[in-house]
Amino acid sequence: MLLLLLLLFTAIVICIESGHIKSARDQVDQLWEDLKDLADARSLALAAAKEIHTFDRDAADAKERVQVRGKNTISLLATNIDISVSLAIRSMSF
Repeated sequence: MLLLLLLLFTAIVICIESGHIKSARDQVDQLWEDLKDLADARSLALAAAKEIHTFDRDAADAKERVQVRGKNTISLLATNIDISVSLAIRSMSF
């Protein structure tokens, strides 16, 4: 961006010194449009990077929740099996 501004300034000075004001203005306008396009492209790239970062963070959170719930489910299943076996043994003794 700094290089673009330096080129802009240099172009202005050269054109003014040679008496081509209209040409210098056209170059400034073109460079200004290029700079705006560059700023727009950078804004789009940053927005896309933010969206990817948010997705990755949400996916990591979801993965962690699934893993915790999986461990809890296995623990509950084991407890339920133990209870079921215990109740089955009790019912056989009657």
